[in-house]
Amino acid sequence: MKRYIQLTLVVLCALLPLCSIAQNVGRGNQEFIDIDVEATYISTEFATLIVKTTLPKELIGKELKIVAEIKNNVGNIVAYQDMQLIDNQQNEILQNISIENPWLWSENNTYFYVVERRIYDDEEIIDNSKIYIALKDFYYVENRGFVLNGENYNLRAVRYRGSQVSCLDDTIALIRNMMLLREMGCNTILVDEELYPKIERICNVIGVIAVNSATIDKSLNLFDGIADLNDVIDNAFIPKDKYYYYQSIWRKDLEQLHLLPHWNWIGREGEITPILAYTNYPKIELFVNENSAGISESCRNLWYDVEYSPGEVKAVAYDADNKVIKTESLKTPSKANKIDVEVHQKIQLPRGRGFATFVTVSVTDEYGTLVNDYNKKISVKIKGDGELLCMLNGSKSDNCTDKSSIKAHNGKVTIVIHSQDEDAQTTLLIKGKGVKKETEIF
Repeated sequence: MKRYIQLTLVVLCALLPLCSIAQNVGRGNQEFIDIDVEATYISTEFATLIVKTTLPKELIGKELKIVAEIKNNVGNIVAYQDMQLIDNQQNEILQNISIENPWLWSENNTYFYVVERRIYDDEEIIDNSKIYIALKDFYYVENRGFVLNGENYNLRAVRYRGSQVSCLDDTIALIRNMMLLREMGCNTILVDEELYPKIERICNVIGVIAVNSATIDKSLNLFDGIADLNDVIDNAFIPKDKYYYYQSIWRKDLEQLHLLPHWNWIGREGEITPILAYTNYPKIELFVNENSAGISESCRNLWYDVEYSPGEVKAVAYDADNKVIKTESLKTPSKANKIDVEVHQKIQLPRGRGFATFVTVSVTDEYGTLVNDYNKKISVKIKGDGELLCMLNGSKSDNCTDKSSIKAHNGKVTIVIHSQDEDAQTTLLIKGKGVKKETEIF
């Protein structure tokens, strides 16, 4: 049995693990005294940790007291250890501390402990530092696979190679991607070594395990054929069609029926134009302009011999008793007429830098059908408490700008707004040729 992840250490700032919560009390401009935590053993019965303090030169040899406390998620002390330093000549101080019957981290229970370390010079607190840790026993067993906290862990993995968006802060891009992957049903991120520390911290809060690709052993063979981020999410942080394929097989709690790609093929009238449907319903019947194209029974349904004619294709899902339980359709759009706006959950930024809000802009016809061939420039003006971070589209080039306009790609654009306060109110005036929208963000 080979274990290569035992303790995950995460440093949080309010909602997300992006900065250190540290205070220096009574020492003027002294720099933060380093703290680290490692695990030597983790189980449901107990966990043993080492709290490591690295002292600056001016404190070596002084009489100090170092107190380490571990608190649970409601602030109760569950473990304590103090150490008196007399004539100490070492810069690295190790404190062994144990937690009985610890709560272990899992994807559905992202439980964190607080390690608080205080350093006293006589009665004066000269350093008070806190870090948040997630405890999990995660390892690989040959002929069994991955194990999390003693139970088999079925990988639903995506390979993450970093953000391709040059004009957006890497941390913001990473958090948004992780949120989307979690919603897709991903529970594991395979990441290169240099990106691993930052990704691991964020994954712990979102409920995903990060695996360092530098582990160089048999377990990595299990990742063959796993999705790549660029296959499922585009450069504007908009899910691609394949995203819904993985969601249909990874999210057993979510009923899924997704038709693709679209039904707007000018110049292909009468030609064979295959239609796909990703679903976790038992069987799907496809209708093309009210005429049945046949029934398919799999999570990846393909109708090869469909001829394109403008109008509507509709997928009808049936249960085991042939009862209609869901329908989904694609329509041929008319001319661009309006803008639909979807405002996503705010992302809290580190070190008190405020919040980022992602806004998906879709150009539609008068009936609300996406005009997927609308590739004209979209511009935005912002009023109120927010400011523009960038505008994005899903193309492979010219996909990012910090200016106030960008060309739409397949009828869509993403706007990223910064606000200092969580309850800030921002008004967007969005314009494009033939379309206009004013909306408020809270």
